[in-house]
Amino acid sequence: MSPDTLQLIFTPIRLYYYLMRWYFGEEYDPFETHVTEGFHPIIGLMVQCSFITTPAFFIIQYILPTIFIIYILNYLFQIKLKHSFYLHSKSI
Repeated sequence: MSPDTLQLIFTPIRLYYYLMRWYFGEEYDPFETHVTEGFHPIIGLMVQCSFITTPAFFIIQYILPTIFIIYILNYLFQIKLKHSFYLHSKSI
């Protein structure tokens, strides 16, 4: 991955950082990098919302690819049927 692509990917994060520091002052740490005890806020949020993130992760990892594969196979099967009906009607 090129450095330009990385810069594009992290542009929203940098924008958030600069906006929060501008709004709350230069002393504000939007990502709380100086955590002295407990979890980082993002990790704490993930732990609190694990009842949502666990099923969502399962759906994204297993269910969506399965549905996508079934959709592709169904589409290919319909093309094959149309093609075979076309060949059958042409020979009659």
